[in-house]
Amino acid sequence: MPYFVLVVIRSLPGLSGIYISCLFSGSLSTLSSGINALAANTVEDILGDCIKNSKVISQTLAVTFSVFSYGIVAIGLAFAMRSMPGSLIQGAISGSHCIYLVDDSKITDIRGRNRLN
Repeated sequence: MPYFVLVVIRSLPGLSGIYISCLFSGSLSTLSSGINALAANTVEDILGDCIKNSKVISQTLAVTFSVFSYGIVAIGLAFAMRSMPGSLIQGAISGSHCIYLVDDSKITDIRGRNRLN
């Protein structure tokens, strides 16, 4: 991608900036929709019975607080990942091992049978 921006688009003034801004816009849009989906599911599934009979403004505040909380968690995880040694692949493997420690009933073979039984 840097090659494309520096070599191909270099002759067209301003287009490299528009290209980079489009990339950032797409990534931020994806991130914000994911965080909003997490917050909506949290409020609907976990807090649903508690705030079902409350006013709309309190429901909106609950969703807003959830979005803010998930955003802070995402930023914290990004800073924590920056200081971890190793590559992204090693982090993914470590994460899958942590999931196995929490719930090993989901480990299946190719045919869908539980490997541990």
